[in-house]
Amino acid sequence: MFPDLLDGVNYVRRLNRSAPSGVFWSTNDPIVRLNRAVAVAEVAGAATALREGEALASPSLEEFLPYHAVYADLLRRNERMDVARAAYAKAIARGPSSAERRWLERKAAELRG
Repeated sequence: MFPDLLDGVNYVRRLNRSAPSGVFWSTNDPIVRLNRAVAVAEVAGAATALREGEALASPSLEEFLPYHAVYADLLRRNERMDVARAAYAKAIARGPSSAERRWLERKAAELRG
């Protein structure tokens, strides 16, 4: 599934290069790139995906809860626990639903051992 997703993203990139502006969604869109980082983690590993996640850091994503949750998970998978805890705290501070909050709090607590 994830290799197919990456193939699809690469296909859209090729279409975007040859199509008139705005015909397809932008692969420069931070949400598209965040989703790609999730797929990259499954295909190429968490270290590669973390580099993509770090490259996404921008003011436009600062209030976007999923960015912080994905970034926290990538940090955790790369054994950067202190930074992962801080990223989970940022996600929690973004006002998730009660179910999301419980999940994020549980993931953050798992990092404490």
